[in-house]
Amino acid sequence: MSAVIPGESELPGLVRSASREPRRRLAVAGTLNFRDVGGYPVAGGGQIRWRTLLRSDGLERLGTAAGHELAGLNLRTVLDLRTAAEARLAPSPVEELARLGALTMHLNLLGEDLEDLPYELGAIYDFIIDRRGAQIGAAIRALARPAEIGRAHV
Repeated sequence: MSAVIPGESELPGLVRSASREPRRRLAVAGTLNFRDVGGYPVAGGGQIRWRTLLRSDGLERLGTAAGHELAGLNLRTVLDLRTAAEARLAPSPVEELARLGALTMHLNLLGEDLEDLPYELGAIYDFIIDRRGAQIGAAIRALARPAEIGRAHV
């Protein structure tokens, strides 16, 4: 018998509502999916505070001036979650952010050997959760440091 979490039946509606929040998307030239994770519900009630956790798609598409635009967001921790090969093939302005004072880290969530990686997106997320716990833990520890605003680059 599974435990019933108070308010669990309301969670999908809360997540849908939070995802439509106008403050969610951040206009950063060159990105398709740069957004604030603030407003999403958390276990035990409450929500993630706005402008404390940001996430983005490929920053490698940004121009040279993008480092200053990102620096204007006062990022303190930047996690690059790509493989080392992806980072070599498509550099991003992460180094510029490091020069401007952000802690930058490369935490590969997939592993370098992609032979076992499934093809479907949902299965890839399951793969990460099932097999890359140490990397997920390292990312959470980096972002959980006091007074940090983080951004995950996937």
